[in-house]
Parts: sequence; C-alpha cells; structure tokens
Amino acid sequence: IAGFLTSTGNATVGYQAGSGDAAIEVGGSRTADGNAYIDLVGDTTYSDYGGRLIRMTGLNGNTEFQHRGTGNFRINAQDAGGIQFATSNSNRMTINSTGNVGIGTASPDSYGGKLVVFRNDNGFNSGINIVGTGDSGAILGLQGNGTTTPNKYIRAYNGGLQVLNSAINTSIFDITDGGNV
Repeated sequence: IAGFLTSTGNATVGYQAGSGDAAIEVGGSRTADGNAYIDLVGDTTYSDYGGRLIRMTGLNGNTEFQHRGTGNFRINAQDAGGIQFATSNSNRMTINSTGNVGIGTASPDSYGGKLVVFRNDNGFNSGINIVGTGDSGAILGLQGNGTTTPNKYIRAYNGGLQVLNSAINTSIFDITDGGNV
C-alpha cells in the first residue's frame, strides 16, 4: 500500500492467496448486519463524502452509489466499450460504444436506429407503452426538419388516435375507436 490507510476494524486490503485476485473488503469480519461504505471526498463542502458506494444492511439490502453536488454523475466507458445493465444476471439494456441503446438486446446496431426495444414474443406487451392520464392523453412527439410545421405528434385521445401539427391543438388525421377515419 502506498500512502496511508486508516482502519477502525472490518477492513481488509490485499491479495487473495491462490486466486490471483486483489481485493478491498469492507465489513468482511462481521458478527452482525450493518451498512458498509466506501466514501470519496473530493472537496471541502462535502467533507464527509461527495460520492459514496454503500451496501445497505441485511441479506437483501440495496446497493447504491450516491452522488452529492450539482455536477453530473457520469458512468464513463472511457475506451470503446459499452455499458450494460443487468438483473438476475441477464443483460437488460445496453448502451454500445456508438451511443445506440438496446433494451432487450445487447446488439442494438443489428436492428438499426438509435433506440431498439426488442422482445421476442407476439403479445401486446412487447413494445413501448406511453401513458398519459391528463387532458391531452398520451402523446408521442416526432421532430422533423421541414420549414412550416415540421413537428408532428401522435396522440391517444378520447378513445381514438390523432396525428397533430406541432401546435398540438390542430388534428390533421383522426381514427375513432370504431376504426373510422
């Protein structure tokens, strides 16, 4: 260890014999449940911590990375790697090295587009749900590059489906709940 290390107990730093791994272990010799923290202090305003990795107490406790201050919280794959989010040890969402996002796929480039939502079934729950409970209904905005009214909105409203100009109050196409145009 270079520099200094302060421990008031339950901290192990070192090499794990026979495994080739190195580890920092916090709280490894516990005799009772409790929180475990790694605090990062980078300023004098938050002298207790500016960033904190915490494992909450108990077998199924939450794990959080807490960020204080108004600076951005960044997750940065500095080289050409992507970022993956997993639950139950399975990939659920990928942001690849070109910035494309795949939900339900680790390869969003295989399907084209900046955002790919993939689910391999034929049910109604296989896409994106936009829920709007206010007076305007559920709205999907499409921003174009035209000069007059380039932006259009698709809205589920009063049991029907509408296509609106960017003023949102001007319907240019309506389909009623009964299928009439």
